[in-house]
Amino acid sequence: MSFAATHIKFAIDIMDHYEISDISKYIAGSVYPDSRCLSGLSREVTHTNFEPKTDFEKGWQTHIICDEIHKDLRMKLLVGDYDWPAHQAVKSIQDLDVVRIFNIKPYLKFLDYAENPNGEDLDKILASNRIIQKIYDKEKMTVEDECRGCSEFLIAQDDVDMIKKKTKEFLKDEEIVGRIKAIYPESLRMYSNNPSTFQARSDA
Repeated sequence: MSFAATHIKFAIDIMDHYEISDISKYIAGSVYPDSRCLSGLSREVTHTNFEPKTDFEKGWQTHIICDEIHKDLRMKLLVGDYDWPAHQAVKSIQDLDVVRIFNIKPYLKFLDYAENPNGEDLDKILASNRIIQKIYDKEKMTVEDECRGCSEFLIAQDDVDMIKKKTKEFLKDEEIVGRIKAIYPESLRMYSNNPSTFQARSDA
C-alpha cells in the first residue's frame, strides 16, 4: 500500500481516464482498500482484481493500479534492501513529497462518504476515513505525522519505530531522496503511456 495522500493524488491525476459523476464516491473508493487495517478483511479481499462499474469502484481500481506500479518502482529502488521498514520508509518520504506539492485538504471532505462492498462494518471504514482526515488536515506534514498515522492504522509500535528510524536514515541521503521523489511522476508516466493495460490487469 502507498499512503493515503499518494493514493488520492494518483486518483485525481488519472481521473480523466474514467467517466466520473460523483467525485466523493471516487475519492472514497481510492482509499477504501486500506480500511482493511481496521475492518479486519484480508488484503486478498480488498486488493482484488475486478471490473469497476460505479464511481466508488473506479476509485478503488486506481488504488490497486497505484499499488502495483509503485511496488514495482520501489523494488527497483531498493535492490538488495527488501525489508519491510525500508519499503514503508520509501512510502513515507514519497507521501511527504506528495503533500508538499499537492493541496489535499479540499478532497478530505469527500471521505465523509463510505461504502462497504464486502459487507464489512461500515463504521470501521468511516473510522479509517476519519483517521486520514485527521492526519492530513494540517499545514505541514512531518515524519512523526506519517508514523502516527501508521499507529492509528494498528501497526505495532515497534514496527512504527523501525519505520521512523529508516525514514530518517533515508532522509539524510540526498541521492536516495531524489530517487524516491522520482517514483510518483514516473508512475504517472507509466500509466499514461498505456492506461488500458493497467486497467485490464485490474479487471482480470
